[in-house]
Amino acid sequence: MTANPLDIQEILDETIGLLAREPSTLLACALVARSWVDTAQSHLFRAPAKTKPKFPFEESLALLFDQALTNNTRLIHHVRELSFAVGTRSTVIADEILDKLSRHQFARLERLQLVAVILKSWPSEAIQRLVKSPSLRYFTVTDYSEASPPPLARWFKGSLSTIQHLDLRYRLPDSDVPSRAAVDSIPPLFVKSARLEFGNSDFSLVYPFSLSRVQALALTRIPSLPLDIIPMDLIRILDLDYHDTSPVNLSVFPNLTVLRINVLERFPPALLSNLATISPQNNIQTMVISYLPLDTYVPWHHFQSIDSLLSQVPHLGDIVVELEFGVRKHSAPEQEKRWEENSRDSFVNACERNAFRFVVRDSEETAEWWHNLVDKL
Repeated sequence: MTANPLDIQEILDETIGLLAREPSTLLACALVARSWVDTAQSHLFRAPAKTKPKFPFEESLALLFDQALTNNTRLIHHVRELSFAVGTRSTVIADEILDKLSRHQFARLERLQLVAVILKSWPSEAIQRLVKSPSLRYFTVTDYSEASPPPLARWFKGSLSTIQHLDLRYRLPDSDVPSRAAVDSIPPLFVKSARLEFGNSDFSLVYPFSLSRVQALALTRIPSLPLDIIPMDLIRILDLDYHDTSPVNLSVFPNLTVLRINVLERFPPALLSNLATISPQNNIQTMVISYLPLDTYVPWHHFQSIDSLLSQVPHLGDIVVELEFGVRKHSAPEQEKRWEENSRDSFVNACERNAFRFVVRDSEETAEWWHNLVDKL
């Protein structure tokens, strides 16, 4: 009698792993046989908020999640990513529910995302417990409520942080000055990568985290690069929003390998002059130009200018150009095909060198692009 390949656990695990992004199918798999349950659950509970279309957690899902963990403690070991929205709207989870969830021992939690929605105050005690997970590597805080900045120092006081990748996105009033209480009592927490959005250049907002060992830096809505506090010789990945950033001399980053440029509808005048500062000492291998098309008009002549610059300067000729069109959701295939054809017509020289790629990414795919890069640091 011929053996069923799915009787071999390694093959079964690989097969179910192909369904990791299909929660309904994983649920069906968990009901097939006992040998299928643990593998299916490992994907279902890896990032539980993503198993439902509403993301981050809504309150009803959070309650079910807490009940599942209470009834079956083995499920806790599958959890790798958590995302919570806190605040005063009905779509967020109440502080007492977050408090209950935080009391579970998420020993293998790798990513934690906190989103503020019309926030009055942060549930600090619950967050303090969550950030103590011994395997936590990614920490994200998104707060567009224009309130005071999150009390990072309070959350991490007395914590031996394992966080390597920091993502902070605030929208603060210009007059807001962050509290530096307990500055002397917390040693700096060093990270390898940082994605920052403040709306100003006050880098004390990252405290108690330190950028002095950062190797990958992404800045949005920040007027200038913090050259005085970042290690320019360590930076390998640089992601800049060119609508808000002042002119940048890229030659000061000798070990830069990936340069990402985010451009909205209009190309900034300083873009070409900034690219011209790339020197032979730079080690840039990939340049990603991320463009967000706001309407049907696309300024292809600007892309042609970039291609011309890269082809005329000898030390820029080996750079691989990736033109990324950012979209809220993927466009019609016909539209994407026209974009790609026009892109290749604009980057003729790069195409001749076989050094051009065209991609379309939504915001989630862009985040994964960043995570995949910094995971290799």
